[in-house]
Amino acid sequence: TAPTAPSAGIGYKVMRATGSAAATQIALTSLTNYLDTTAVAGTLYTYSIIAATGAGDSLTTSNTNTGWRFIAAPTVTSVVPNSGPIAGGTAITITGTNFTGASVTIGGVAPTSVVVVSPTQITAVTPTGPASSINVAANLVVTTLGGTVTKTSAFTYAAAPTLTSVTPSAGPLAAGKTITLTGTNFLAGATVKVGGVAATSVVVVSSTSITAVTPAGAAGAKDVAVTTVGGTATKTAAFTYVALPTITTVTPISGPVAGGTTITITGTNLTGATSVKVGGVAATILTNTATVITATTPAGTAGAQSVAVTTVGGTATKASAFTYVALPTIASVSPTSGPLTAGTAITIAGTNLTGATVTVGGVAATSVVATATSITAKTPAGTAGAKDVVVTTAGGVATKTAAFTYVALPTITTVTPISGPVTGGTTITITGTNLTGATSVKVGGVAATLLSNTSTLISARTPAGTAGLKSITVTTAGGTATKANAFTYVAAFTSDETDSDNNTNDGGSVVAGKNNKGNDTSAGQSATHAATDDVASAHIGVALYLQTVAQYGDSQTLCDDSATDGTSSAMSETTLNKTSDITVDTEPQPIDLDHNGEADICQLRRGDLDLDGSITELDIAILLDMVDSQPTLGIGDLDGNDVVDSADISMMLLQLAEPVSL
Repeated sequence: TAPTAPSAGIGYKVMRATGSAAATQIALTSLTNYLDTTAVAGTLYTYSIIAATGAGDSLTTSNTNTGWRFIAAPTVTSVVPNSGPIAGGTAITITGTNFTGASVTIGGVAPTSVVVVSPTQITAVTPTGPASSINVAANLVVTTLGGTVTKTSAFTYAAAPTLTSVTPSAGPLAAGKTITLTGTNFLAGATVKVGGVAATSVVVVSSTSITAVTPAGAAGAKDVAVTTVGGTATKTAAFTYVALPTITTVTPISGPVAGGTTITITGTNLTGATSVKVGGVAATILTNTATVITATTPAGTAGAQSVAVTTVGGTATKASAFTYVALPTIASVSPTSGPLTAGTAITIAGTNLTGATVTVGGVAATSVVATATSITAKTPAGTAGAKDVVVTTAGGVATKTAAFTYVALPTITTVTPISGPVTGGTTITITGTNLTGATSVKVGGVAATLLSNTSTLISARTPAGTAGLKSITVTTAGGTATKANAFTYVAAFTSDETDSDNNTNDGGSVVAGKNNKGNDTSAGQSATHAATDDVASAHIGVALYLQTVAQYGDSQTLCDDSATDGTSSAMSETTLNKTSDITVDTEPQPIDLDHNGEADICQLRRGDLDLDGSITELDIAILLDMVDSQPTLGIGDLDGNDVVDSADISMMLLQLAEPVSL
């Protein structure tokens, strides 16, 4: 018990002795604090309180040899465990000092068992805690003779935990995915299991949050459980183990560097893809199933690139699965024109042409062979006009506008004149259609000299040739047109005979030709015909002569076998096949300009157009000039169809006096 306080103004001191040892003075801070900080616990000391008076120290008689024992106050260092169920029964160990003779309360309630193991350790069993749905922190109080110590919130009565969510909710089969658990009543020391397997690195962030790292697991949804001293909370199928994705194919395997190609990725475990990358750049995911992903490629750089798919199960990468191809270009197309029919071989020069397809005028070309800088192909059939040439590759589309022109097949309508010397040099005019851009004019297979050229007319100079009928061909980009027997090469005509005529008809004249054997005795008509006379232009001469015949027509009767004028025809009406339909408006006048005693009209009508007394190659040459004309008085129309044509030439050929090479 505390001593009686000295009178006011009087000091005091305390003397301590152990057994028979001499007393030692100890310092006291006040009469109400008897803590002897140097005392050894459990040792019995004798304390004497001495009053200090003005005349010196003297023992306070009432306290002499009273035998006080000073005891230090207890301290609490730790409580382990520091939590347990509300139901109580948790065995705890209290560590501290000065526990001799101690009593304990938890939350104001005495434990069911308290054992002071030593001055520094107490064991106890927790009593039942307060009924609560949340954790309740209880104070622990230790009381000894030395005093009372309270450890605030030293023991928590734990309510059963709850588990609201687990994020992320999926991850790879391999261990190592960090998850966050959200709930209530989480306590330090909580454990976490995923699929029945303990998670690692469990950290109780707060009473409502825990982080943990998943263990390895098998594919599928797994339960997640949190266990505290308050119990266990389980969330069914809260975390799904996802197998690593795989990529089997990527189609198409190439596309333009501009991006925008829709690719299809096939594989396994592709569900929930979070990312598709091409060359490390994110693509746009369009659709996603467990085995198929469609996506749109981003812009990229030319060359082979990897394709990567990322899911919660991990990332799958297919190396060089997609190739970015640069946009093709077209520098030139040659030739630039061709026929309407298919099959013109063209060459396209440009860049990035590998693997190209080609259309001309929107129609696919054939036989396409492409390299990076050149394409060979054959044009499809088309319609006349300029057409676009389009090249399509994985890199995109290149168009060259009006790069190829379809040209219609040329036609030949007429060739004039229709004959000329074998020496060549005759300027001919060819009319027809689609003649523009003629690359060749040939007469009898030999190239002529092209002088001028429009779409409907060509002027050319004939080459040297051989006597006879020849075809004329015109070649353009649209093809070749041929007109058979359109031009006749005529050999030079010569005569080795003299004119011994004695005809007294002063108006007579000699017609160029050979075998001119009349009996003209007029002055000036006995000279020898020079070769230059024989080769005079038959065309001009015959034209003038026919005009004369037309004006002064012979009577048809002069060509009949029954003529009464003393002359007779060398050919009967039956042989001529053309006499009865001839009429003239003028008085019949016999004309015999070649002075052979036969009416010229009869010679002309049977084909002796040069009046030389026989059917020769010169007659054929003259007749060729008359082809496609209407006959005058039946001249040249040997078959009587009112037109001079190839049939008349055929009939004349049958009457040739000597063979002619055609």
